[in-house]
Amino acid sequence: MRMIFFSQPLINWINRNKFMLISLGSLMIISMLFWLPGDTGGKLSDFGLNLFSSAVMAFFTVTLLEKMLKKQRELESIPFRVTAYLEIRNFTSNITNLWRQMYFESHIISDINQDLSPDFIFEERTINSVRDFLDLNKCPNIIFEKDWFSYLIKTNFELVSKGNVILTRYAGTLDVKIYRAIYHTINESALLAYMDKIPTIRQLSGKSALSVLASYLHPPKPNDIEQILTICSWLDSEYHFLKTNNNENIPELNDYVPFNNNFAGKCKMQEKERKQQVMLGAKVTTWCGIDKNGVKPIKSTSEKNGEV
Repeated sequence: MRMIFFSQPLINWINRNKFMLISLGSLMIISMLFWLPGDTGGKLSDFGLNLFSSAVMAFFTVTLLEKMLKKQRELESIPFRVTAYLEIRNFTSNITNLWRQMYFESHIISDINQDLSPDFIFEERTINSVRDFLDLNKCPNIIFEKDWFSYLIKTNFELVSKGNVILTRYAGTLDVKIYRAIYHTINESALLAYMDKIPTIRQLSGKSALSVLASYLHPPKPNDIEQILTICSWLDSEYHFLKTNNNENIPELNDYVPFNNNFAGKCKMQEKERKQQVMLGAKVTTWCGIDKNGVKPIKSTSEKNGEV
C-alpha cells in the first residue's frame, strides 16, 4: 500500500505529460540510433550525440518550467482557496459540532471519550450510541431552544442552505470528490440530510411518545461516513498548504470551544425510559454506549439480562 501511495503522484504526472514523454522518448531513441559505435565518418555519431543532448536538455527544461508554472498557479490561487476553505470549514465544523454536542449531552461524563475529533465523532459506534440515548424531548444547551426536535429541524435547514450555497458558488472550480461529498452530505446522508424528515415521521407514525433519536434517524451507511471524512481530510490538507503559503491565520477544523462538563448527559435517556421506548417500537441498535477509550460498546444491565 505504501508503494502505491508514493507512486501515485508519479503516475498522475506521467498521464498528464504523456504526449511530451512520447515525443521526447522517440527523439532520444532516434538520436541513439545515430549515435552508434562504428560510424566511419563520425558525422552521424556527432549528430546523434548533439540530438540526444538536446532532447535531454529539452526534457529537463520542460519539466522545470512545468513545476515553476504549477507553483505560480498555486500561489495565484491562494485567495480563492482561502475563501473556499473557510466556507467549507465553517459548514463542516457546524455539522461536526452538532454531533459533538449530541454525543456530549447524551453521555455521562465518565463515559465520554476525550477525543472528540471527526474521526471519533463520525465512527459508526459513536453515531449509533447518540441515536440510542439522545432524548429529543429534552432541551439542548442552546439559548431559546425548547427541545431537540425543533433544534435539529432548524439546524438542518441552516446547514443544508450553507451546503447549497457552496455547491452553487464553487461549481466547476471545486475538486470533484469534495463537491460530490458535500452534495451527498446535504442530500443523501443520515448525518444531516434526513433530519428534516423527523416531523413527517413523527406525524405519520402516530407515535409521538417516541422521543429517542433512533426512532427518527436510521443508522448511517458506510458511504455517509466516508463522504464526511473525505471533506475533513481535504480540509486538513488545505489547512497545511495554506498555513505554509499564506500569511493569514486560519482556523483548523478541530478548533472548537470545549463543552461545559455540567451539561454532560443532561439529555441522555435513562435506562427505564429507554426500555419503555423499545416497547413502544423504538428501533435502537445493539450499541448502548462507549467506554472511555471509545473502543468497546458498554451494554446496559437490561441488555445483559436479555430484556431489551
